[in-house]
Amino acid sequence: MSANVSRPQPVRALLHQRRISNRALAQQLKCSPQFVSQVLLGQAKPPNRVRSLLVELLQTPADSLFDPDLLLAPSRSPGDAEMERLSGATR
Repeated sequence: MSANVSRPQPVRALLHQRRISNRALAQQLKCSPQFVSQVLLGQAKPPNRVRSLLVELLQTPADSLFDPDLLLAPSRSPGDAEMERLSGATR
């Protein structure tokens, strides 16, 4: 499999099908629309909290929402810092 996983993720099509906008999703996830876009395009690895919330929101198994290559990418992504900042978490 390719190390470059920057491609639209399956969750993106599901959100489009259900008419959920990036902005509305960002509000529910408590993060920026830019971060949501990065995750949906495979440019940022979704933190565990985001994956869990998407599974709950969409009532869909986690393994069908994201490309396995993205989830196996190094655990630290630019989005992790934003999610930590927004949640007040520290590593």
